Amino acid sequence: SFFDGNIGATADNWFVYKTVSDPVNYYVFWGISAGLEFDDFGLNTGARIGIGLDWFILDSKELELYCQAAWNPYLGIKHEDDWDFVFRPLCFPFSTGARWWFR
Repeated sequence: SFFDGNIGATADNWFVYKTVSDPVNYYVFWGISAGLEFDDFGLNTGARIGIGLDWFILDSKELELYCQAAWNPYLGIKHEDDWDFVFRPLCFPFSTGARWWFR
């Protein structure tokens, strides 16, 4: 997040990938997430499971437009006035964007 002073990273493994109608596909994934907050220092990690929809817009299948949602409970530590344990069991991030595949 550019304005919040946060950095986040995810790594996902697609274990289902099926065609809806060419070139639109859906996928189901599991993965992990990690986050770092700078304003009030925080560090967190969690597991995630979700579903996504993608559309390859070039014939070479290199440019992909996607949207995906996940259930991403996480835990970590945060320092505001004191160190606190953080547990967020109900976190549902939604993302959309473009990916370029190097094949």
